[in-house]
Amino acid sequence: MKTDKKGIATVSDHNYKQRSALWDCLSKALMVFLVVYGSFGCFLSGFGIPYPKLIFFVGLLTIDIILSLLFYNKLTKNIGYIVLFFVVVILTTVFFLYINSGFYAIVNIVYEKLQVIWQLKGVMQYTERIENRQVTIIIALLATGGGMSLLLNSIISNYMSLFGTIAITIWLPLFTLYMDLQMPPLYIGLLLTGYVLIFMAKRSGHYSTKVSKGKKTTDVPFCYRKKNRQIHYQQHGMVLLQTGVYSAALVGVFGILLGVLVPAMHIRTPESWNRYKEITDEYVKDIASLGIMGLWNGYESTGGISGGKLGGVSSVRADYETDIKLTYAPTNVRPVYLRAFVGGKYCGDHWEEEFLNDEKPNELFESQNKLQRILVTNVGANMGYWYQPYYSVIEPLSVYDNTTQYYYIPIDTELLLSNAKVYSKEEYLAYVDAVYLESPVFPSIDQAREEAGLEGTVGEIATQIADYFETEFAYTLRPGITPGRRDFVDYFLGKTRKGLCAHFASAATLMLRRQGIPARYVEGYVATYQEIENGEIVEDADVADYRIGPWEQEETQVITVEIADTNAHAWVEVFVPEFGWVPIEVTPSSDEEPPSADIWDLFANMMNGENLAGENQMEMQELDREALTTQMEKGLRLLCILLIIVAAGKVILQIIRIGKRERSFHTSSNSRNLENRYEYLCELQRRKKKQVEFGKCVTQSEQFRYYVKEEILSDEEARSLMELLQTACYSDEEISTEQYETARRLCKKLRLPQRKRSKQQSR
Repeated sequence: MKTDKKGIATVSDHNYKQRSALWDCLSKALMVFLVVYGSFGCFLSGFGIPYPKLIFFVGLLTIDIILSLLFYNKLTKNIGYIVLFFVVVILTTVFFLYINSGFYAIVNIVYEKLQVIWQLKGVMQYTERIENRQVTIIIALLATGGGMSLLLNSIISNYMSLFGTIAITIWLPLFTLYMDLQMPPLYIGLLLTGYVLIFMAKRSGHYSTKVSKGKKTTDVPFCYRKKNRQIHYQQHGMVLLQTGVYSAALVGVFGILLGVLVPAMHIRTPESWNRYKEITDEYVKDIASLGIMGLWNGYESTGGISGGKLGGVSSVRADYETDIKLTYAPTNVRPVYLRAFVGGKYCGDHWEEEFLNDEKPNELFESQNKLQRILVTNVGANMGYWYQPYYSVIEPLSVYDNTTQYYYIPIDTELLLSNAKVYSKEEYLAYVDAVYLESPVFPSIDQAREEAGLEGTVGEIATQIADYFETEFAYTLRPGITPGRRDFVDYFLGKTRKGLCAHFASAATLMLRRQGIPARYVEGYVATYQEIENGEIVEDADVADYRIGPWEQEETQVITVEIADTNAHAWVEVFVPEFGWVPIEVTPSSDEEPPSADIWDLFANMMNGENLAGENQMEMQELDREALTTQMEKGLRLLCILLIIVAAGKVILQIIRIGKRERSFHTSSNSRNLENRYEYLCELQRRKKKQVEFGKCVTQSEQFRYYVKEEILSDEEARSLMELLQTACYSDEEISTEQYETARRLCKKLRLPQRKRSKQQSR
């Protein structure tokens, strides 16, 4: 405890008298360099990213030293950040293409590694405008490393926060560890050394303390506790720098020796992490394949099976795992459609499910004497649906081990549709419900019908719609989320003109209905020509067991076809009188290309999974603006809820704080009660804008001279209260209840506004 000239006690934290600002800055630069270089080294080495190690070492160290010198004094800090801002803008402008290409190169290398680890069939790839990866990668690394160093330099210089440092730097090594990749022990040691140095500086107590209220920097009066101080870590830089150099040298020698014996440290994720790792793996795969916005789909969807929901899929998630297995003896390689969900009524953002049996199956089967047997096994598909081939009946008691046995008629639907004419509405209604002719009246639907030139037979109209979509629209697995207050089909036909199978099937269904043809929306799975051709032959299977009727002898075999989740699909059914529902395909082929352009496009791609390249960039941005607005509105609503929660939390905390303060005024010790009460009153005085001078008062004597000067207390009252405070704070003698009440009465005057105080004095 220190005392001033008048004997009034004050509090002062330890501070080195011979402190050097230069060495302080260099010690902090060492801390920042160790954690940043160690973090980047673990990541770059783990993923095998090629980069010139010496240039990165020297460049990053130079950047860290320059940034740390900004805190040399107040002048360098204020001017230095302004200069730094302009330097960063100039360097970013000059080396923009290099930073852009280097960042793309790192992302592509990481994605390629993930593709090998997870055996993904496709990941996002970005075009690198500059091919020299050695140059672009090092520039990108220095740019990102410099940005991380700038943030850490502020955190370490102002707060010496180990938690903040770990939160910023640990995610790169953790991601490398998450992927079970090898990390050199040298980088791990450097990272841990930086953490240890920050911890030592934090716990050493080698810092100076400044009063957080008031303009003058002074030692803190006794009544001003630690929670109200502003801490500036000004540790003995030379000592800490020497400690850091010795520690880094020791880690370096140890790392070199260990690196010779063990070239790379393969730290595997703990067994306890495996359960959580299995859950997060799917999300990491989605990011690698689709971008970050793939995580925020409105509902789960793998292309077609969404239960009739529309517009909530920003990017299709696919795990490429088998969902359905078919076992049969094919007579041709035409696609096999397995119907699951059937939508009848269109509601703007979803289709209402229709639970109807297929029309006229009995008549069809009565007229056919050739049937095929097919086994449909549900491996990983939604268990809430039957996946039934067209023109089939289920054999009684044939469901076992998620396998259902069907007999179906192999009908050539294209030949059937080519001869099907368009009937009048009254003729159709004799067979089907009126719901299959209902359609909203949107100019976009009629305009699409006019542009497609719909006329002729049902088959010709279906072909015209498919050709129209093929030439005028784009198929994409990343269509973006439809704005909340926009109709799904109208937004697709009139705005985006890009989508996946659900977009094309929904639009075609309404176009056909407006044309007077009953149609409905269907979701399910499709076994394409490629899957059938690559089907696995079932050994020792008899083709005769999969045929019923007078089939001619053919050279065919029983095969098993695996259908992955990527084959989930949506299509259209049209009604042909006296036959039933016939599937038609209107979804065009995919013409997506790898993303390109600049780093801002990459950010957009990562956020919404969309490719914005070439001449269509501005157009795509304009088309997605409404969807972005909807997302922002949802975000604002969420923000309002969070603000209400935060406000309620602050109110609760304030109530708790008031409760603690009141309890501190009513302890069993009168001396402690008086000390706590006066401490609180001093805090209130410092908060008053018009009484800034009070914050300059360090000792009790200065504070009470201020009270007398401002006519808050008289000379006698000030002397009496100060004596009681000195007795309560600095002696072992306990003040009496009467003395406490006297001091409490005088303390009340310190809280009164000037107007009320004047009234009391006049009385």
